[in-house]
Amino acid sequence: MQRMAFSLTVVLVLLTSSAAGVLSASVDNWSMFHHDAQHTGYSPSKAPKTPNMMWNASVGPFVSSSPAFGKGRLYIGSTDGKMYFFDADPSEGTDEGIIDPPGSTSDLIMNFSAGGPIYSSPVWDDGRLYFGSSDGKVYCVYSSVGTEIWNYSTSGPVSSSPTVVNGKVYVGSEDGTIYALDAITGENLWVRPTSGPIRSSPAVVDGKVYVGSDDNKVYCLYASNGTEYWTYSTNDRVVSSPAVADGKIYVGSEDGNVYCLYASNGTENWRFSTLGAVCSSPAIADGKVFVGSDYGYLYCIYASNGSLYNQYAADDMVRSSPVVAENKVYVGSNDGYVYCFNITDGQRLWCYDTHAPISSSPAIINMRLYVASENGNIYCFRDENPPDVPLIPNGPTVGIIKEEYRFISRTSDPESDPIFYLFDWGDGNKSGWLGPFDQQVVVNATYIWKTEGEYQVRVKAKDSFGVESDWSLPITLEINILTISLLRGGFGIHLEISNIGKRKVWYIAWNVTYVGGRVMNPAYGKFSGEIESIPSGESQMITTGPFFEYGRLKVIIKIQDKYQENIMTKTVNAYAFGYLVFILPW
Repeated sequence: MQRMAFSLTVVLVLLTSSAAGVLSASVDNWSMFHHDAQHTGYSPSKAPKTPNMMWNASVGPFVSSSPAFGKGRLYIGSTDGKMYFFDADPSEGTDEGIIDPPGSTSDLIMNFSAGGPIYSSPVWDDGRLYFGSSDGKVYCVYSSVGTEIWNYSTSGPVSSSPTVVNGKVYVGSEDGTIYALDAITGENLWVRPTSGPIRSSPAVVDGKVYVGSDDNKVYCLYASNGTEYWTYSTNDRVVSSPAVADGKIYVGSEDGNVYCLYASNGTENWRFSTLGAVCSSPAIADGKVFVGSDYGYLYCIYASNGSLYNQYAADDMVRSSPVVAENKVYVGSNDGYVYCFNITDGQRLWCYDTHAPISSSPAIINMRLYVASENGNIYCFRDENPPDVPLIPNGPTVGIIKEEYRFISRTSDPESDPIFYLFDWGDGNKSGWLGPFDQQVVVNATYIWKTEGEYQVRVKAKDSFGVESDWSLPITLEINILTISLLRGGFGIHLEISNIGKRKVWYIAWNVTYVGGRVMNPAYGKFSGEIESIPSGESQMITTGPFFEYGRLKVIIKIQDKYQENIMTKTVNAYAFGYLVFILPW
């Protein structure tokens, strides 16, 4: 099967700165394994359409734990025995004006060391992080500082991912027991033994706990006291974690089947054969069930009757648990690829090779897809669009040399990333990247021009990952000391030269040249003169005198002082009729 690898004085001022059967979910919350206590694996967030890897970070030699998110941080366990804490919303930029992406060394906040490898996925709840370890303990640590609050010892490794509901922690152990612990104190509230190790993660809905066991059974227990409500027997181990929606339980078994059971009594509604062991946990969205199989496929099954809607091919076993968002389903495979499929037509939209098996379940948080690989890395994927083109700079259109002028602009970013701005002053100089700034904050930059001329001032933006917008439309700025403040026709050309600078200008030469017409001798179309001086803030009127011509003309006016420091050239259209000259507005 074919694989696809996709791999200047500047002053700044801030002036202003449904898925059927799925319970409501926050766009920015993926607090536990498979998103929520029902283990639906569904997110209402936007999700990546392309394999654009924003970052990856090493978190130990081997990772099968799945990531969780809470309070702006990303958490994931590793077989090196550590729980890693990342800043998922960095705010400090580098010297180059790029914000370090989450997952970079500077955004690894801390880690917590357990007494053994961590295969369990963490759950974040109210400032606390809960997870199991192969040392047989369930840990509770502060998510803000990474210090231990309590730990509870079971009699076997804890690879099951905890679920926290209503102040209770529900988790299985490979000692064959399901535990309910007080989330604040770690006190044992009740235990329920089974006949086999428990690697499945409990789903908790409507006062019931649903979990699988290596004794081939699916258990439904009362969440209040752990007494049995019902059990259902499959033909092999149940390491898949149940998903609950619309009063039904969906779970896989290593006997190769996906089962749909009624939550009310545990009777079978339907089963679907995948021809391979099902260790993957189902996701539920839009009336469909998504689950992987050792047969090498990800299946999409109608939740109502168990018939096949579509199937998506990988190159190896699919033990990762799929997740769903925006009509796309994401999953990892033992072939080392992260896959993204279109749910409707089954088309593979993209895949990314991590070069190691993936048993971790992805997480979707705020337009980002996080997934870990058994190579010890966690990856972050996100579509990256440039910021919107900034507004045309707002500022003066006329000025003088050696004076500071201010221009403002603003824009926004589709992913709400921090924004940097670059102003082009039109004289070969630029401001350098300025920022970062929040969305639609007005950025204010000033610059001093040292020579007269006409300058096109424009601005562009980039986000914290360095993706740049196009340049804005320019604003034209005319920099002078001497300017033409009045221009009119008549018998000849009459113009008023004004000194808008702060000092007197001496020995001002002026030239007016007429080009065009029908009968004029070119030698008669040139006029010149000199003005001894014009004080600051004053003007001087000059005229070319009359001349005789017919037809359209171009009038070229040039003004400069003795030292050629202040030069201005202006061209206007005119029409001559005999001795009369008319200045045209176009």
